[in-house]
Formats: sequence, C-alpha cells, structure tokens
Amino acid sequence: MPVPILILAGDPGVRESLRRVAEEFGRVVTTHKPALAIYLAAVHEPLLVILDLDPVRSDGRSGLISTLNARFKAAVIGVGSADTLRDAGGLGLAAMVEKPVDGGSLMLEIDRLLGESAETRGRP
Repeated sequence: MPVPILILAGDPGVRESLRRVAEEFGRVVTTHKPALAIYLAAVHEPLLVILDLDPVRSDGRSGLISTLNARFKAAVIGVGSADTLRDAGGLGLAAMVEKPVDGGSLMLEIDRLLGESAETRGRP
C-alpha cells in the first residue's frame, strides 16, 4: 500500500522539488494552504508531513504542527531557512531540513521517519 505523505509549501518550485523526492516513498498529496493541509490530513491520514515553514506565519506554526502531531499522529519534517528553523525548534518537529533542500538529506529523514512509523504502527 502506498505511504501517504502530505506536503505543504507555498512556493510552486519548492512544492515540486519536495514532491519529487517524496514520491520515491509513496503516494503524495500537496497543497499551498495551511487550512487545506488540515483538511487533506483528515482525508488522507498521512504518516508524514513535509511542511515548508517559511510561508507559514510564525504565530500559526505551533498550532499547525501540534494539530498534525496530535490529531493525525503524523511525523512532521520542517523545511525552511536557518532562522525559521531556529525559531521553530521547540514546536514538536520530528526533523528539520534547511533550505536549499538537499534531496539526499530529505530522503534520509523521510526514510528514517517512515521506518519509525512502521515500527510504531506494527507495519513491516
């Protein structure tokens, strides 16, 4: 069964580059709107969310990440500039990847988190 991965990124170029990497691991759903990300998480029940934090307002990051973590039990990879990631350090991210995103580094984090999720959920 394909692994559902949700990507939230405002910039179409960033969204596309994240999607290309994530598709190596399974089914991917993308959006550019935080509110739509919550809806898509409810519909698709992703194991993993890749969240571009740069376009998300700083006062909205905590709520978005905690909702994805608590309500949907999704691991969240935060992607962003060094400053954005530093600001988001205590928000419950499972991993952080600095922009510009290195595809290999992102693949390693996705693989690690999906492996942990499979173990937690009892999947092979």
